[in-house]
Amino acid sequence: MAVCELISYAEAATDKRWVQTMEQQMLMVEKNGTWLLVDKPIDQHVIGTKWIFETKVNAAGTVNKYKARLVVKRLTKDDGTSRAGSSMYRSIIGSLLYLTASRPNIMFSASLLSRFMQSPSQTHFAAAKRVLRYIKGIIDLGLKFEKKKNSIIMGYCDTDWAGSLDDSKGTFGYCFSLGSAVFNWNSKKQEVVAQSSVEAEYITIATATNHYGRIKHIKVKFHVIREVVKDEEVDIQHCGTIL
Repeated sequence: MAVCELISYAEAATDKRWVQTMEQQMLMVEKNGTWLLVDKPIDQHVIGTKWIFETKVNAAGTVNKYKARLVVKRLTKDDGTSRAGSSMYRSIIGSLLYLTASRPNIMFSASLLSRFMQSPSQTHFAAAKRVLRYIKGIIDLGLKFEKKKNSIIMGYCDTDWAGSLDDSKGTFGYCFSLGSAVFNWNSKKQEVVAQSSVEAEYITIATATNHYGRIKHIKVKFHVIREVVKDEEVDIQHCGTIL
């Protein structure tokens, strides 16, 4: 199980274990040619980066691996850039949300960008236009439903933990397939702040199983997953990150 450590770079830099892990990560980045160092373009906003620290624990609860990842900073309400036109931004996001009815591959992006409709920034506007360019490139692709014998409903779900930089809430997603294609999907921010990655996953599994859009009474709604598993109505299997 992976546990996200809520520590800063300054704190990690004082621990030899984290320093060694970060050095190994940077060596791997350089070896793979992940990026090229260039001069900053004139009048362009630079996207920041941050370190994510995780510990891998075994069944006994002891740490057996330290993991550090250098990632691009997520979108936030106040990203330091100037404000964009709200009317145009809302129009674009409204169109993207409409397309999610038939394009599950943009569900996460549209849901994420919809959080900034009240006061979008130039960064948010640029991200929205990038989604439009992506859609233009896949305009001829879509879902294909084929008749198959003995089709069963398969469900998949996942979530992050404390992914939002604005309120530390996680973002979950799920989809259900029958036969050749998915027929139900969703992605949105959780309405409660999970206290651990395990709790975030548990909330997501229960939400996907129930198709509930609201998360309010955890004791009643979330624990129903135990009943449906016990009655063999749902079979939960772990899907590793690396397939």
